[in-house]
Amino acid sequence: MRAWKLGMLVVIACAMLSALAVCAEDAKPQAAAPTSDDPLQAIAPYVGGEWKINATWAGGNPLQARAVYEWGVGKKFVNAKTFVTTEKGEYQRYETIFGVKDGKLTAWGFVFDGHVDVTEFSVDGKKLSGSRAMKTADGGMGTLHQSIELVEPNKFRWIVAIENNGKTEQIMDGYWTRDASGSAR
Repeated sequence: MRAWKLGMLVVIACAMLSALAVCAEDAKPQAAAPTSDDPLQAIAPYVGGEWKINATWAGGNPLQARAVYEWGVGKKFVNAKTFVTTEKGEYQRYETIFGVKDGKLTAWGFVFDGHVDVTEFSVDGKKLSGSRAMKTADGGMGTLHQSIELVEPNKFRWIVAIENNGKTEQIMDGYWTRDASGSAR
């Protein structure tokens, strides 16, 4: 009888430990994929592979750059690193973290010179548009307007304009492309 009771206690203890293990597993944070009504979904198609641009700024200066977009913590953020190539070589110019703040797609941009920009984006279909204050070349204040729009699965259009003293001047209208192997993420 004693052996039976001891055996039953072992079975009950094992059952309780199994139940605790299941509860502990359920309590672990899960990285759920963003839902379709999540503003972060607008930037999700950019994740994977390496994007490249070879374009010319309106002032005539060439732009050769590449960017990599990756999922961030818990798939609640998208991290983008942008590298620019000059005659002196390549350097990382921006590190941008996209996330959702107060229900809106927001980008926190960390720039090579040490400053930080925060831009709120509006989403209209596949087009993302944002504006923020910035210092202009003449030392005054202006507004930087940019938009990106996925025009093909591996190609997006990037438009940049600066508004200053009541005038808006477009300074970039270029296309970033990605090797097709990178889009399946």
